[in-house]
Amino acid sequence: MVPPYEPTSAVDTTTRERLLDAAAEVFCERGYEGTTVAEVARRAGLTTGAIYANFRDKAELLLKTIERSSAGVVADMETARSKGLSAADRLLLMARLMIADPDETERRLFIEMFAAARRDPDVGARVAQALTAMQAELARMMERAKSDGDVAPEWDAKVLARFCLSLGVGFTHLAVAGLPDPDPDQWSALTERMLAAIHPQ
Repeated sequence: MVPPYEPTSAVDTTTRERLLDAAAEVFCERGYEGTTVAEVARRAGLTTGAIYANFRDKAELLLKTIERSSAGVVADMETARSKGLSAADRLLLMARLMIADPDETERRLFIEMFAAARRDPDVGARVAQALTAMQAELARMMERAKSDGDVAPEWDAKVLARFCLSLGVGFTHLAVAGLPDPDPDQWSALTERMLAAIHPQ
């Protein structure tokens, strides 16, 4: 029987990070279906009790490993904004990082998330929530881009956010399937051309 879930406190940060690191390793090695809570705990050098004190179940463990990576990207974008980069420049930076600095673990985890969502309705519902949150964050960036004058006002921020999310998801699936990344310079040039298309004329 799974122990009752209790949200962790700030003092548990190190334990959570150890568990997330271990979970990322095991999910990438064995996939979602082949991963067990016991193996994640063993890999982290902790007990299953430590997992259930910090996470509701295996599904949340998977989602939190992905959320941690996404939070890092958002933090990088906010840092870039604080340094004066326009919203358009930040979007271009995101596009470049997809190729220049790929995180293979993050890519594989993202694919495992979709695989788990397809097989388990409960996981699917939580994945939909996570993707909705990602899209909402992108929409906020697009709204700021419109406010900064980088995006023409007639463009719907939610539509632009969905386009970016779809591009990222598709790119990740192709990369994990074994297709080599495109030429970085050509990819950046294409991204710049696309951004120019939605820039105020």
